[in-house]
Amino acid sequence: GVPAPSTDLFLAFLDEAGRERAQALARAARARGIRTEMDLRGGKLARQLARADKRGARFAVVIGGAELETGRVKLKRMETGEEEEIALDALVEEVWKRR
Repeated sequence: GVPAPSTDLFLAFLDEAGRERAQALARAARARGIRTEMDLRGGKLARQLARADKRGARFAVVIGGAELETGRVKLKRMETGEEEEIALDALVEEVWKRR
């Protein structure tokens, strides 16, 4: 079979508020043509990130209470594990620029 196109962005969340924000971000990202996924079941962060890895995600972001409070997230480049802090509101734009 043909491998599925890889995912540009995987959104992981830690709680209900994080899930809601992640869903809104996923819609915005998809509207920009960014291939975005999230595991709606949530669960342990390690499991969500393992799924991101399995899907071949280029970037992953974790959204929880702290991130919502500060309005900052760490954009993780899955290939290298390097993280850079960016504004939550700029996430879609930043990922779009790096595709």
